[in-house]
Order: sequence, then C-alpha cells, then structure tokens
Amino acid sequence: MSRPVKLATGLYRNGARLWVRTVRSPASGRTRSLSTVTTDVKDANAIAAMLNVMKDAPRKYAHWLEAAVTEGLPLDTLYHHYAAGTLDTLAEQRADVDLEPWVGTWIAKHLASSPITEDSRGTYARQVRYFIPEGAPFSRSRLTEDYIRDRLAELEHGRGGGEVSSSTKRRYIVSLQLFIKYARKRVPLTTDPLIGAEWLPKNGPARSTHWEHARRVAVLVHMTGEHRAAAALMLGSGIELGALLAMTYADVGSNAERTVVAHGTKNVHRQDRTIFVDAWAWAIFREHVGLGMPGARVWSYNPANTGRELREAFYAAQVAAGLIAPPVVSETTGKPMWSDNARHTLHDCRHTYAINRALGLDGEEPQGTDFIAAQLGHADEQMVVRVYKKANVVERARLLTRQRAAKAAGAK
Repeated sequence: MSRPVKLATGLYRNGARLWVRTVRSPASGRTRSLSTVTTDVKDANAIAAMLNVMKDAPRKYAHWLEAAVTEGLPLDTLYHHYAAGTLDTLAEQRADVDLEPWVGTWIAKHLASSPITEDSRGTYARQVRYFIPEGAPFSRSRLTEDYIRDRLAELEHGRGGGEVSSSTKRRYIVSLQLFIKYARKRVPLTTDPLIGAEWLPKNGPARSTHWEHARRVAVLVHMTGEHRAAAALMLGSGIELGALLAMTYADVGSNAERTVVAHGTKNVHRQDRTIFVDAWAWAIFREHVGLGMPGARVWSYNPANTGRELREAFYAAQVAAGLIAPPVVSETTGKPMWSDNARHTLHDCRHTYAINRALGLDGEEPQGTDFIAAQLGHADEQMVVRVYKKANVVERARLLTRQRAAKAAGAK
C-alpha cells in the first residue's frame, strides 16, 4: 500500500483545493496566498517547487511572480507552461491586451497629474491617439514596427494633419514611448517595438537661419490682423510659439514697459519669465492687441493645432515677398507641402531675433549673450554662442562698431 504524499512546506488545504500560503513578488514586494487551482497533492507540490525555483532566480522569473501576485495569473496555467517549456508562448498570449482603455487612463490620470502645461497634455494625448484611436479595441499585437512605420508614412504624406517634418514625427514617437513606459508597469507588455529601433525618425540638425531687419519688415508687410501681430512679437522678442499661444491679456505689460510674460515651456523647471519686446515689434503688436479682460486669451488660435494658421500665413507672406517659391500642393490632401520649401520657420524667428538683438540692426542697443539667453529662455548662453558662431556675429559686431564710430565722428 503506497504511503500518502505529504504537502510541501507552505501549502495548506482550503476546502477541496490546495493553496500556497505566501507568494511574494520581487518586483513590487507584494505577498499573497494563492490557490494552486488543484486538489491533487502531487500537482500542488510541483507548483510549490516551481515557485521556489522562481524565487531563487528573480532576474529570470520576477515578472512571472508579479503576474501571479498582482495580475491574477492562475498558478496551474503558469506551471503548465513552465513544465512544458512554453513560457514564451504564454507571454505572447498575455501580451495581446486591449491598449485603447489604457490610453484613456493614461490621459485622465497620469497626464492630468503631470507638471506640464495644459497644451502639452493635449499634444501628448493627440499624438498617442493618432496611433491608438479612441473608441475601438486596439490589441497589443497590432502595435508592431510595420504598423508604426505605416502611420509615420501617412504623417509624411500629410494625412495626419499636415505635419510632415522629421522632428514632428519624432515628437509623435516620443509621446508613444511615454505611453508605453506607463503601460508596461500596469499591463503585461513583454515586447516594445520602439526599443533599439534604428528606423526611428531622428531630429534634424539644429537650424540657425536668420534674417536681417529689413527682411523682417518686408515679410510683415504681407501679413494682416493677428497673424501680423503674432509674427512681429516672435521676430521682435524671441518668444517661443508655445508661450505665445498661451498668452492672456494679463501677460501684456504697459507701453512704457514693452514686456510680455512667457509661460514656462523652455526650461526644466518650467518657470515663467518676463521678456522685452523691441520697439518696432511692440508698435505692431499693440496696434492689433489693444485691451482685454486679464484672463482672456490674446489670440484666437486653437492651441491643439499648434499654431498652424499662423505658420501658414507666415509662409504665404514669404512667398508674397518673393523670398521663397510657391509650395507644391499634395495630390492626396490638396494641402501645400511647405516642408519642401526653404522657408523661414516660426522657430527660426528666435534665431533672427538673437542676431538682430546682438548686432543692434533695428536701431536699438546691441545686447550680450546673457540678455539674449534670458529672452529666449535658455538655461545658459551656450545655444546663443553656437548661433553666433554660425552667423559670424563677433566679426560683424566689430565691423558695425567701427562703422557706427565713424558715422558719429562724421556727424560732429
């Protein structure tokens, strides 16, 4: 007569089934009593032995213990694949979860509590929803390299709102990476198609395109209304687009001060800063802006469109001024393909401001790198110095100083 099989240490009977008294996840530190989902002592002992092996090899098995403790993975299912050597298959099965609801949770809870601007939250949400649309199931297995590359190709051809530059595509990928990082801590995502991918779009080289003052004026002649006022403010103060779009009338200083408040978008602490506006730009800005309720927005632009209307008006003015050729129109969307033109971008307005302010080309006093870095919101002067080098500012400043001195001497 065979002897009865003894229960392994840590097992106990609860009703007909056998349970493991304490299972601990090395990842989260949580512990639970878990059912082996079996009434057979031999099978329960084998499950207990498996858990001991996993406990002693946390680098290899920690995620499986976490799945059992916090995600409800049945121990008998885990043991079946462990014994058969098919844990990879189980991982693939568990990875195919519906990601769509998790995007909603990420937006409603994680983004809402993050120390970023409301506009930035909207941008992150919109960009992730471009890959994982709202309102329809989206299984994890669909989020593959081929799918992501196809969606990026659609962006490039204007079907994602007309944003086609490599840097824009890169921002979409960064938003998706942020969501995946969040999701991996909460759902069983065993693979990430973005890790180590060499095909990801790269940021383009830093631009340092700039205009002389006369060219700024020539372009603004072909702009009207708030487009003209907004472009003048960017060209005459170096304010970034995000801060411009967020401006309220409370941020506008007096005519004597010629200042505006730029809400924090350019530094790690996201601090607000007060910046000065050149006299010529202030006159254009105030001519349109006038007075308004302190909490009201200065501009009618929709922040979700990231200044698209202003951007297109700015490019169209460059065409009207004869600086660039008319853009090719996309056969797919009927929209102008501005990325193919050597146009002066809204970001280039900052470089234009820096050069003109450094050299005093618009009649105001030249300023040093510390002043310009503060205007642009840079943490230090290194970025300004790099732009200076490309524009040969030091030599040009010396030449202008000699010219001004000679002109002053001649006037006497």
